Amino acid sequence: MTVQLLIANKRSGMVWDVSDCAQSITYTTNRTGSPGTLKFTVIKSGDLDYLEGDVVRFSVDGTLGFYGWGFTKSKNRWGEIETTCYDRLRYFKQNASYAFYAQKAGDIIRQIAADLQIDVGTLDDTGYAIPSLIEEDQSCLDIVESALQQTLLNTSRVYVFFDDGNGVCLRESGNMISPVVIGDRSLMTDYTY
Repeated sequence: MTVQLLIANKRSGMVWDVSDCAQSITYTTNRTGSPGTLKFTVIKSGDLDYLEGDVVRFSVDGTLGFYGWGFTKSKNRWGEIETTCYDRLRYFKQNASYAFYAQKAGDIIRQIAADLQIDVGTLDDTGYAIPSLIEEDQSCLDIVESALQQTLLNTSRVYVFFDDGNGVCLRESGNMISPVVIGDRSLMTDYTY
């Protein structure tokens, strides 16, 4: 398994591969309600220099797992730097007011993302136009979740809203089946779910 953790400094244009000096890397995501979070601890070495707001990219065996921005950073006296990063869904936490009529969940996501100037990836067609969705001073993430709840109630299909590293995506859960096996014969020695 090849792990790659890249940090790009926006001011200098420098990119560091900190895979070898990372002491720990934790990626957390939920099906609903929160952005993906990447937390890592690296040892300060060489010319490594990054700030909050710089881009962080994490991949395993060449497959992009996380693309986001550093939000918090702390350093102790031993040169260990702890960093917390969030993906694009973090920007959906800001409040807004919207009124949507006869629009599908994908159309709602596309409109909100355009207003927030956030990249959009694959948006599966839910096939269900929500008659009306009116939200006042709610987080954009909650507005999207309301649209997905109405879609679930009317189609009995579960949709997942997430950031795939290229933009925000909406996928039907049945289209997200992974070939990864956890358990007997997976050679995985430990995990937390």
